[in-house]
Amino acid sequence: NEFTYCSAVSACDKLVCLRSGKQIQGCLQKSGFARDLPLQSALVDMHSKCGNIEDAIFVLQSMSELDLDSWNTVTGGYSARGFVKDSFLMFQSMLREGDPYNHLDLILLL
Repeated sequence: NEFTYCSAVSACDKLVCLRSGKQIQGCLQKSGFARDLPLQSALVDMHSKCGNIEDAIFVLQSMSELDLDSWNTVTGGYSARGFVKDSFLMFQSMLREGDPYNHLDLILLL
């Protein structure tokens, strides 16, 4: 189920195992769980932590809705890889396109 897939994707990002993560992503697409928001966020996290920012952005752009975790994941992925300017640009995109209620959460986090 989607919880098992989430755990497996999370294990791949902690082990920095992009190959296995991509295999799980393929299974997700075949299983019909690929549109699950927490799973999509986990995929963004896995790709960004494994250094595959292009695929992280692709998954992010394919999401039907973005939550604060999704935005933070890709912004953090950019900054962890040294792409500070891109991280800041993603942050600006979040402020421009994101849910206005998320701004309250963001202010509280700062």
